[in-house]
Amino acid sequence: MFRFLVVALSPFASAVRGTMMDADIQTEDLYTAHAFQMVRRYTKLQMTEEEVQRVLDQHGDLKEAVGAHLNFTETRLPASLVQGDLKSALLERARAALGDKGKALDGTVHGKTPCRCFIEKIKILGQKVQLADLDRERVGYSCASSCMNRCSGDSKYKMDPHEARVLGADGVHQAMKVGQCEDGECKCLDATQSVQQVRWANERLRTRLDVVVLPAPHYAANEPPNQYNSPEECLNSCGRYSCRDQQMGAYEIDWEGMCIDEWGHAGGAGEWGHASEWGY
Repeated sequence: MFRFLVVALSPFASAVRGTMMDADIQTEDLYTAHAFQMVRRYTKLQMTEEEVQRVLDQHGDLKEAVGAHLNFTETRLPASLVQGDLKSALLERARAALGDKGKALDGTVHGKTPCRCFIEKIKILGQKVQLADLDRERVGYSCASSCMNRCSGDSKYKMDPHEARVLGADGVHQAMKVGQCEDGECKCLDATQSVQQVRWANERLRTRLDVVVLPAPHYAANEPPNQYNSPEECLNSCGRYSCRDQQMGAYEIDWEGMCIDEWGHAGGAGEWGHASEWGY
């Protein structure tokens, strides 16, 4: 009897497998088409759709990023929230294609202090989602001269490279601290809490949010308002005119201008990675 059932049901099982295979093929086609559109829209690379498909087939992590980006765009959330994994991968391919000239795509930071816009919270259809967690720290008369030192006074402010990646920043190779002076008040990024909140939001929204972006994408990454000569200069100027809150239909984004410095470093940021990776 069991053997009879197996034989009788085998056509049905084959049909189910065929349907699943068709669905997988359709998904693959969607991923390829979406990636191909991004290549044409955001890069100058000359790639056919077949070449894009081969790249996706060879890099499973890239295919996952394309799928996450596709799912994200279908939610109709602001594009500025999208994690930059695919964009970074395309940038790496551009570097390889350009050879030595590709190195010019990077802007390294030597003794400078980067300024970046962080999303503190977003409101989606009336529901608030907290992302970057900022804690107040007491400072003396001058916030700009002492805030970054206060941001190294607690281990929760220490942002390790893997935590930076969760927030949407690749290319960070050492521990960092992030702070701001707003109306004379010092605030430090609680990296531990921020990572937890971003992970929770990613699971809830079924996507990967990019919480960090350049204040002025059309300016050089190593010039104001994207980078300053010292932490004090950055704290006095970062995000004042370039990290403004946004409202787009049912979505509201609360941006905060934040300065980035080496963990435990009292001066400039030093060589901490590629400025272009912080939301470029």
